[in-house]
Amino acid sequence: MILSLFPIALVIILFFPYIIAYEFASSVTVDQSGKGQFKTIQDAINSVPSGNNKWFRIHISSGIYNEKVSIPPEKECIYLEGSNLSKPIITSDNHISSESATFRSSANNFVANNIKFVNSYKNVKSAPAAIVYGNKTTFKNCEFIGYRNTLADFKGTHYYRSCYIEGAIDIIWGWGQSFFETCKIKVTSGPNSKGYITAQGRDYAEDSNGFVFWRCDVDGIGQAYLGKAYGSSSRVVFIESNMSSVVIPAGWDAWFHDKAGLTYVEAGCRGSGANSVLRVPWTRIMEYNEKALEQYSLENFVDKDQWIADTLLVTLEKVSISSDKEFIFLEGSNVSKPIISSDIHLSSQSATLNSSANNFVAKNIKFLNLYNIDRKMINVTSSPAATIYGNKTAFYDCEFIGYTNILADFRGSHYYRSCFFEGTSDIIWGWGQSFFEQCKITVIGEPNTKSYITAQGRDYAEDSNGFVFTRCDVDGTGQAYLGRPYGASSRVVFIQSTLSSVVIPVGWDAWMHEGNKDGLTYIEAGCQGSGANSSLRAPFTRILDTKSEALEEFLPDNFTDKDRWISETFEIIA
Repeated sequence: MILSLFPIALVIILFFPYIIAYEFASSVTVDQSGKGQFKTIQDAINSVPSGNNKWFRIHISSGIYNEKVSIPPEKECIYLEGSNLSKPIITSDNHISSESATFRSSANNFVANNIKFVNSYKNVKSAPAAIVYGNKTTFKNCEFIGYRNTLADFKGTHYYRSCYIEGAIDIIWGWGQSFFETCKIKVTSGPNSKGYITAQGRDYAEDSNGFVFWRCDVDGIGQAYLGKAYGSSSRVVFIESNMSSVVIPAGWDAWFHDKAGLTYVEAGCRGSGANSVLRVPWTRIMEYNEKALEQYSLENFVDKDQWIADTLLVTLEKVSISSDKEFIFLEGSNVSKPIISSDIHLSSQSATLNSSANNFVAKNIKFLNLYNIDRKMINVTSSPAATIYGNKTAFYDCEFIGYTNILADFRGSHYYRSCFFEGTSDIIWGWGQSFFEQCKITVIGEPNTKSYITAQGRDYAEDSNGFVFTRCDVDGTGQAYLGRPYGASSRVVFIQSTLSSVVIPVGWDAWMHEGNKDGLTYIEAGCQGSGANSSLRAPFTRILDTKSEALEEFLPDNFTDKDRWISETFEIIA
């Protein structure tokens, strides 16, 4: 029996694309047992003032809510939040007309997270689980269950993220301009029947509406067309999606419309249902090509004025792990990286994630600081995506994104594997003793300015800290130094890494330590790429061969892993 030296006290698995926490203008709770301000969801919505323009949170406790819920157009900026313990279920069997539904939203600026919408009526009449009219509407981690016309995506710009949509006939239909990201669609048409996954109603070629599905899954029972033309210029696009054999080989049905006006695209899709051999000839089948599909990207199709980022601001959280909370493993979903985001920028030690505990591991999580993310301000304060203090800390397949001081690698021995860092200046800084392996660093440079990839702060030659980058990639836009000394004995080493032309030819800046260049340790060994040309490097840079004995001290076993703690973290993430 092998006894692990890295016992895990707590495993936190993050399934949701965003972690929710925000200081709302108003916040109420719906709870059927009377523990909230309201017992019904509709009563809570009725309490929102007409003409509201500040985010109003309605938290819904777990339970089954048998009611029809309607949000009128004058009640904007509502955030409907389901319990994280168990999705609340809003259900009815409403089926009087095609505009009857369990849930109806007619307001702009609406967000729903972690809620299940159900229409229990199982017959051929239209019976939507939800009807959506308003512009700038977002559904995250929601479920829509019905039989016919499950999701009536009627009008407006909408964004669906990690949602589940189930039905038999015309499952998603309407005239919406909508983007579905990492959603799952389940067909329940049954044996010997044929259903339709979409029925998109664009009437004219100049209309902007349509449905785009990006990295979605389609499966179920029975047989279904990907779509039928509900309008003469119907438009539906599937990109990098997985399609099971539930998809009828022909793929699409023109219904009673002229095929020439229809836009049905499949790009880079896979699975038995994506076989294009028997597709109708007016389908556009293509490999994934970012440029060719540019008009169908999230930014261009529904988010030209960045409203989705505004809904992101409703879903913020600052996470702090205190020094007494050791042995935590923070694990993100493999389906879609959860995003932990904030816009905190009060001081150099403010961050979206602040970890002060020893023995901490994170895997597959995106840490984001939104402060000045649009780069509209010039003079800004430090705004780290993460600040790390604890010893024996490891990050695997994580992302750190922000504006300045993205990773405050303050103190302790740390290991970063296959991580992504993006920022403008001092992207990685601090006094950590850290090893970066197979990571990617992207510089987002400002015009006519020079930035810094690292700002390492080792103060004395006898200190053990420093940054080592092995087999990493550096690219981006603008111009950046590999580093500047944040301390008199600053130490940064790049080994067998690829450096693009974003790297300034001189490589390193002695900054305020011009008179003490001999105290700096800046090494490049076996690097390649246009930015690795050493002919113009600062003379205090050491350019070494990868076989140099001088690199021995910078191997992981010698630099950060003398007691083999990194191998223990490998066991945890496996």
